[in-house]
Amino acid sequence: MKKYTILIGILLISVLMVLSACGGSDSTASNNAESSEEQIKISIGHLAPPSHSVGMAADAIKKELEEKSEGRISVTVYPQGELGNEDDMFVQLNDGALDLLLVGTSSLSSRSEAFGAWLMPFLANSHEKAYELAISEEAMSLYDTLVNDNVKGLGYITSGYRWFLTTKPVETLKDLENMTLRTTPSPTILDFFNSVGVSPTPVPLPDVYSALQTGVIDGIDIDSESIRTINLHEIAKHLTPTGHMNWVMGVVMNNDKWSSLSEEDKKLMQEVVQNESKESFDLVTVNEKDILASLPTEHEVIIHDFDISELDPIVKKVRDDWSAKSEYIGKFLEKANEINQQ
Repeated sequence: MKKYTILIGILLISVLMVLSACGGSDSTASNNAESSEEQIKISIGHLAPPSHSVGMAADAIKKELEEKSEGRISVTVYPQGELGNEDDMFVQLNDGALDLLLVGTSSLSSRSEAFGAWLMPFLANSHEKAYELAISEEAMSLYDTLVNDNVKGLGYITSGYRWFLTTKPVETLKDLENMTLRTTPSPTILDFFNSVGVSPTPVPLPDVYSALQTGVIDGIDIDSESIRTINLHEIAKHLTPTGHMNWVMGVVMNNDKWSSLSEEDKKLMQEVVQNESKESFDLVTVNEKDILASLPTEHEVIIHDFDISELDPIVKKVRDDWSAKSEYIGKFLEKANEINQQ
């Protein structure tokens, strides 16, 4: 009898162990399901106002991520430099205090000269071609050079071509000589403008209006989207739409945040950025036509023609010099030429 009692006890213990294991499996499965549905918070920073193509892209990324994740991903956007300038925000991005940054390639070029590729003059002869370049392997490989930063490059958006907005006419290369222009102080940009004969003058963007008003500067090298949003045409009444540069922004994410995402969420993030990238290039194409049509009639701005072939020798020298400095720039320019010829 004692033997049977022991056997029954062993059987009961075995059954309890099996039930416990099953319960544990159910609990684990439940935990995994809960983990996959975990709420994710993403912060986005940039310098532009909400009405600028960059601001609109940030808001569109927020909307699309939240909608496609059915609210599981929540996004907070910090526009107009609420978190500081681009250098400040890049520090926050590296540290993980900021998750996603829309940042100028001029700023990126201070971290890796390879991004000077985007600052070469006359890269793409249309925004459609510029988008093809933006999604190319040569463009995405530039992010590989950010070896000292804790970031993941996801793509590019645009704020249009760079134009000359000035207080006096610019129709020839001679008109540009010795002109005091507010420019972005990037080595590649300065190389081009010094070769043109311009006197590049660094002025903080918020001070440009008064600098034009007081004659400290004669004009500004400016992206077309900013013409729409900061009202400099109230002072500078001459516009020369040369399209001498494609003003492109990088979309970069904190790498630790990226690594923490599931494969499904990584795919969603890349899809959303690519969608809004294409949208931004399409948007500026329309906006630039509207700007050129409305400025003369609504704001008495005079539009000037410029024979860009005058700049050909300067453009060639700048491109050759920087291609020799960086293999990435050389390959990028080769790809740009290939796309332009299609």
